[in-house]
Formats: sequence, C-alpha cells, structure tokens
Amino acid sequence: MFSYESNAIIIETTRWDPVTGTSSALIGAGVDALDTSLGIIAKPYQEWRKAQTPYRPAQVGESSSCSSSSHASSSILAPQDSNTTSVAEKKSGLTTAGAMAAASAKSLGMFYALGLRGIMIDVPLAATEGLRAVPGMYGEQVRDIGTVTDWKTGAVAAGKNFAYGMGEGLSDIFVLPYKGGKEEGGLGVAKGLGKGGLSIVTKPFSGKSLRHCY
Repeated sequence: MFSYESNAIIIETTRWDPVTGTSSALIGAGVDALDTSLGIIAKPYQEWRKAQTPYRPAQVGESSSCSSSSHASSSILAPQDSNTTSVAEKKSGLTTAGAMAAASAKSLGMFYALGLRGIMIDVPLAATEGLRAVPGMYGEQVRDIGTVTDWKTGAVAAGKNFAYGMGEGLSDIFVLPYKGGKEEGGLGVAKGLGKGGLSIVTKPFSGKSLRHCY
C-alpha cells in the first residue's frame, strides 16, 4: 500500500530578526503554558458541571404529558429501594471523580509537553531562523534551505544551513569587503567589514543551532 498526499498546505512562520523572532516564540510558549495551567482546574470543574446536569430525553407531542403523568403515578405507587439508589449514586460519583482526575491529568501532561517543546524546540528554532534572516536586513540573499515537514526534512535543512552558515560565515569577512571595495571603493570596504563581522557571528551560530534542533 502506498500513501499519497495531495494539495498539501504548509504554513511557515517568517522570522525577520532574532529579537522579534525569539520574543514572539517566548510569548507563544507563555500563552500555551497559561492556557494549559488554567485547564488543570477548569477542565475538572467542567466535568463536574456536566455530571450535575441531568439527562432529559426529548418527548414528542401531547403523549409526553400522558407518559410523564403515568410515570409520576407509577413512581409514587412503586416503593423506592434506598440501597439501589445509594449504589447508583456511588457509581455516578466514582465515574465523575475519574473523569475529573483524567481531565486534570490530561491538562497537566499538556502543560509539561508544551513547556518542554517551547524551551527545547520553539524558542531555539525561532532564534535560529531570526539569525538566518539577518543578512536580508543589509541586502544580502537569505538562502532557502527547503521546507521542513518532519524530522527527515528537518535534518536535511539543518545540514544545509550548517554547511552554508559555517562556510559563508567564515568567508564573508573577506568576500564582502572585496565586493564592497569594487562597488563603492573605501566606503564599500568599510561596509563590507561591518557586514562580514556580523555575518561571522550570525551565520555559524544559526547553522549550529538549527542542527541541534534536529
């Protein structure tokens, strides 16, 4: 059997610089943590409220009044078994308590999972993408390392970014002043030195960081 994926839609978050990229990822991780932490209390309460709401089946037409009156009269005539009622209430209480505990545990698990993902993946990846986008701020081309859809494509993208980042980061300190000197003379050399100094910091760090994420 073969699986086919048609008309795939991939939405990628664009990071323009490491400052806004990292801060937005931190805010997103904080919002997720707050939402799941509130769910540790709110979700069990919702389960309790659900258990307190009695189930009332829909009744059709005028027969509903007749059936309800006959049911009421039969319930009055029939003796109530207190033991059966207490057992049913205990079972209902245990079921509600179990649902509340499961809801709380699920929210707690999501809290730890989202927190770990934010610290270990989302924030470092946002910082890495922001660093990779820095050359675009001073007119250089930002290399396309491909779309990441799973760990395999992520590993390929990390390998490309590592190779480009280390290679260009170490060579830009010489290449960019040379290119700037040919285009603008002494001013171009000065600009190239500034760009090369920034590149030697951002590009290798971006390459190594993305490689660690995968």
